[in-house]
Amino acid sequence: MITETKEVKSKSVVVGTASFEKFDSVAEAVDAKGEATVLDLINTQNKTNALNAIRASVTGKPSKKALMKKALSTITPAEFAEVAGDEAALENLINKKVQELESAEPVAEVVQVDEEE
Repeated sequence: MITETKEVKSKSVVVGTASFEKFDSVAEAVDAKGEATVLDLINTQNKTNALNAIRASVTGKPSKKALMKKALSTITPAEFAEVAGDEAALENLINKKVQELESAEPVAEVVQVDEEE
């Protein structure tokens, strides 16, 4: 197990730092947190993933953050070299990549999710 830290942002402004445990195995997580807590965490994440899939299918596109990450990963070294040092040009390149991804993203299939409350 290691402890990781991550900046916490709200509206693109860093508002703090969170520390959390990253486990090497499920058994290690169960030892540290207990079986009931680990099961609850798994079920919560499964629910979140299912709900997010429905949201994505309704909007027909991935989240803005997901699009931005994907757009950044498509920038080639040559493209980056062309805009290096020019913040406006870099922003325009990223926006262009996001628009390309938005126009190419297929609409997700709607999946029925049964939720127990």
